[in-house]
Amino acid sequence: MKLTLVYVVSWTLGLISSLLVSHLYYQEPLSAADLIGFSTLSFVPALLVCSLLYTPGLLWLRQRLGRCEPQMLFPLVSTLLLNAPVISIIGWQAGRTMRGSEALAFTVIFLVMGLVSGIGFVWWCNGKLSLRCGAGG
Repeated sequence: MKLTLVYVVSWTLGLISSLLVSHLYYQEPLSAADLIGFSTLSFVPALLVCSLLYTPGLLWLRQRLGRCEPQMLFPLVSTLLLNAPVISIIGWQAGRTMRGSEALAFTVIFLVMGLVSGIGFVWWCNGKLSLRCGAGG
C-alpha cells in the first residue's frame, strides 16, 4: 500500500511539474483544460510505467544488490534507465501526434515520476530515507 502511495505522489508531482514548465517556459497560462488533458493522458501510461517498469526494475535491482544500498542508485536508475523506453516513445511521437511543448511536458512528467518513485522506493525498502551516496552511515 505504501508503494502505491509513492506512485500516486510521484505522478501528482510529475503532473504539477509539467504544468509549471509549460507555464514558465512557454508563457502559457494554466487552465483547467491543461490540467484535465495532461492528467487524463498521463494517468494510464503512468500506471503502466509504474507496474511494468519501476516496480519490477527496482525490485530486481534490490534483489541483485541484496539491499537498497547505495540509496542514490535507485532514483538514478528509475529516472534515467527505466524511463528510457518512455522517453524514446515520446521523442518518436514529437512532431507526429504531439507538439514539441506537449512532448516536453510529458517528458517532465516521467522524469519527475522516476526520481520521486526511486526515492520513494528506497523509503519503502528501508522504512527510512537518508539518500546517502555511500554504503557508510
